[in-house]
Amino acid sequence: MAINKQQARELIHNISTVFDSICGAWPIQQRQWLRDHLLGSAIGEIEHLIAESRPPTLYILGRSGHGTIPFK
Repeated sequence: MAINKQQARELIHNISTVFDSICGAWPIQQRQWLRDHLLGSAIGEIEHLIAESRPPTLYILGRSGHGTIPFK
C-alpha cells in the first residue's frame, strides 16, 4: 500500500498537538498514562503503516509489440 509518509507524520504531529492542548494542565503521569492507553495503539498503527509503506509496483507482461497500434 502506498502512503504519503509526510502526510502521515503531519497527522501524528497534529494528533499530539491536540492531545497536549487538551491535557496540558494535567500532571505528567496522568497525561502519559492517558497517551499510552488512548493514543498508543492508534499512533503505533500509523507509524507501522509509515514504516511498511512502499511505492506500488507495476508489471507489464506480453509479447513484444503486442498492444501497439501501427502507424499507417
